[in-house]
Amino acid sequence: KGDGVANVNFAEKYIINIIDRGGFSESPMINEYHYSTAITGCLKHDELFPALKILNGMKVHGLKPNESSLKGIILAYCKLATKASSLEHKEARIKSKSKKSSKSTKQAVKNTTSRLRASAALAMMTSMQEKPFKLMSAVASACAAAGMWIEAREILWSMHISAVKEKCQSSVEPIAQTRGNAIAELPKLHTSLLKLCARSGNITAALWYADAIQDLDYKFTRGKRKNSCLAASSKMLSQYEPDRIVNAAQVKSSTDQSMTFFTNEKSFGMGAEEWKLVNIAASKSLHWKVCLGALQFIQPYIEATHPRHATSKDGVGPSLSTLNRQYESLARMLTDSILAFEIRSQYAWAIRAMDDWIEWSGRRPRRDAIFSLCRILSKRGLGNQVVSLVSKVLQIPAHDFDIADDIVDGIPTYESSYERALYTEAITTLFIHGLYDNADELYAAAASKGYLPWAVIDDIASSSQLKLDLHGMNKAIAHSAVRVSLQHLVVQSKINNPQNNDVIIITGKGKRSSQHLRPVLRPEVQRMLVEEFYPPLGTISMPGNIGALSISSIDVDKWMNHQQQQKGARFLAVADALKSLTSGERLRQVLTNQMREE
Repeated sequence: KGDGVANVNFAEKYIINIIDRGGFSESPMINEYHYSTAITGCLKHDELFPALKILNGMKVHGLKPNESSLKGIILAYCKLATKASSLEHKEARIKSKSKKSSKSTKQAVKNTTSRLRASAALAMMTSMQEKPFKLMSAVASACAAAGMWIEAREILWSMHISAVKEKCQSSVEPIAQTRGNAIAELPKLHTSLLKLCARSGNITAALWYADAIQDLDYKFTRGKRKNSCLAASSKMLSQYEPDRIVNAAQVKSSTDQSMTFFTNEKSFGMGAEEWKLVNIAASKSLHWKVCLGALQFIQPYIEATHPRHATSKDGVGPSLSTLNRQYESLARMLTDSILAFEIRSQYAWAIRAMDDWIEWSGRRPRRDAIFSLCRILSKRGLGNQVVSLVSKVLQIPAHDFDIADDIVDGIPTYESSYERALYTEAITTLFIHGLYDNADELYAAAASKGYLPWAVIDDIASSSQLKLDLHGMNKAIAHSAVRVSLQHLVVQSKINNPQNNDVIIITGKGKRSSQHLRPVLRPEVQRMLVEEFYPPLGTISMPGNIGALSISSIDVDKWMNHQQQQKGARFLAVADALKSLTSGERLRQVLTNQMREE
């Protein structure tokens, strides 16, 4: 071509001077084959920019790359768009964490670079006469990653049309899936698009794709699964009210049918993984109605993992470990749904979802789901329901992954023990919302079962002092521990009739607190004894030990006498109320007042 600069570089590197060798006019011209081969070689080594430079050289000389080179460039652009999108989402997450804002605010993702590269890939693919389905799948995923949801949906629709044509042309059942056809590429594309919707929290696009997937499945099956909840259109999730969503999916599958949901049988409908991704997108965008509907569609899959389906004595059925793995892959759905219910303050639907999940799975729900539901109930002042929830969950038999294997001083650790974590979080959330009586009830139950440490180390039955050790407790548990222990002192005083009962409370010096050497428990205990007890209980530091508080026997005796008087007064009030009920006096008073008003 007479490129002098290239000739000089070539001569310096290889000591070959092509132009000065003579006979240049007779030399063969470089054609599109050489350019395309060079582009393909660059793309094999992930060198996109040299490939683009060669492509621009082809345009200058009026040449077009062959289909193979153009396909390689498009795939490289798709890969770059996907990587750029991942970086953009990562930056958005970092900015969201750095901002001291509420949990409901989410940093918008700026898909600038990824959108440019995905648009370039889409434009080059559009210029091709014959578009391979594998290439279309890659471009659709790149468009979705870059936030070009409509363009991805159009590509998905065109692939669905091609898949239906392939189905009509094929007379073999089941559907023959050869490499490179639309039917073989669609399952991976469906999952990829829904994963990207889940990552972005875009429930609108997720419902678009779910509806298209269900429509394709219906065309393939032609209504063969009319009675299956999996054949229902995803449009129901956004159009129906919550009670209609629940009632729409009340079709119960038999055990044999539900056990086939995790087999390798190929289906183009929404499966367990797809519904889970839709649920994640709905949870991130706080569409609690969609979460509620998605839980109903996942029901047969959860029921299929119930421990009752494990291998029987005859050796029939999957192993329990297999069922546990399948369950764990879906267990996140409940947590995501409950979190959406929590933010939207839908406590009734949260309770319904939890009860259904326990019934379907026969297992203890994940910790995060229970913690979230405890926060919802405590926020509404429903402390008794929190206690009932904890009791109900712990009645479910524990499986291998629920059993604590890390025990310190006879008490399981928070990280390894499902029970300790559940009691700790429930007591903490009850304490935050001022439901102290319910928190005390849970602490007493946990301490009696050995899941939480009992604060009393020296009892008045064996010593003249009541000694409490609060080491290793947070503020909420320490609060309940002191209250329950002092009530325990009242009970013991009736039995032993002790005198001069000093109370020693060991709070610690704050060495293990987040603020080094700044105690957290000490000021909380002092505040509680003054503000929540009547008469107030004053404290003084133990001589030579700032990590221990002492309550004088005089204050303790005054408080215990007041407690006994209060219990007697409450007993008389209850007896008077019962008397008025049995004698009919209250009924006569109500009728008399009503007649006077009329």
